[in-house]
Amino acid sequence: MTELDDAIMARIREIVFTEHRPFCYKDFETFVINGKTYHVAHGTFRNKISKLLKEGDIVLEFNSKICFYTLKGIHFGNRMTRNHMGISSVIPVTGVMANEMEDLLNYLKTIPVEEASVHDLHYKFPVPDIYQIMSTSTTYSKLINARSKDIILPPDIIDGLKIQCIIHRTDTVTVSVACSNFPIAINAEGLLRASVALTRVEERLSAKLDECGNQLEGGYERIPIPDNRRWTVTMWHFGKDGKFEYNNGFSLTWGYGREVLRSYPKVINGEKVLRNEKQEYPNKTHEEIFREMLSYKMA
Repeated sequence: MTELDDAIMARIREIVFTEHRPFCYKDFETFVINGKTYHVAHGTFRNKISKLLKEGDIVLEFNSKICFYTLKGIHFGNRMTRNHMGISSVIPVTGVMANEMEDLLNYLKTIPVEEASVHDLHYKFPVPDIYQIMSTSTTYSKLINARSKDIILPPDIIDGLKIQCIIHRTDTVTVSVACSNFPIAINAEGLLRASVALTRVEERLSAKLDECGNQLEGGYERIPIPDNRRWTVTMWHFGKDGKFEYNNGFSLTWGYGREVLRSYPKVINGEKVLRNEKQEYPNKTHEEIFREMLSYKMA
């Protein structure tokens, strides 16, 4: 299997076992596994799914203009509603009744604005010549991925945030921040938590680059790592967690174009609550987007 095949299967298992729903091609247009972002064209997805169907690993769950699939032996049913904007809403659990749907909608209303948070953040920034300098080091050349040729640095765990840097041949550095179980709150405390963690990552990456540069023959003119406040946020999951325990087992997914909205059960501190989230692509600096979010809350 290729790296993409492994990533697709990992995402399938995540959707079926964690989000408790079937999947369709929209789930794979842009997705993240182990801190790495993947983009799968519809035709590529169709070919991969055709192979998995033939091998018996997955089955067709139902077809409602869009085909939905699941792992073999696991079924959710085929209830589907559609709102007035034409955005599909999938309710993938057998036997969900109207009163349960009403319970879910009422629960969503209990999620307060102050509980807004973000997780699975992705950043990028350029550093001239970083790939050439670090790839010549014996220490970091061992970390080069055989397929992508990216230098994948070991993740740092800082204040509940799993942060991983990947150095690409284009001299672009991407940084992923995984914190699904301890998301970053959209408030002053959350901004401070994220800024402190990213500053430590910035300092560590700078030290690694200097270490490699100082080993070069002919000397090394120090190359600064950009201030983390200027790193571009390329994607994040923006959401809100309920304050009260949520015992129903079904999920909702809305999809339109690149935008994906989800509501699904999530275990936080031993309690199952409902997470209501949206996958967004800010493409603004860390400082800009957090200031915007804070200003919006205070308005």
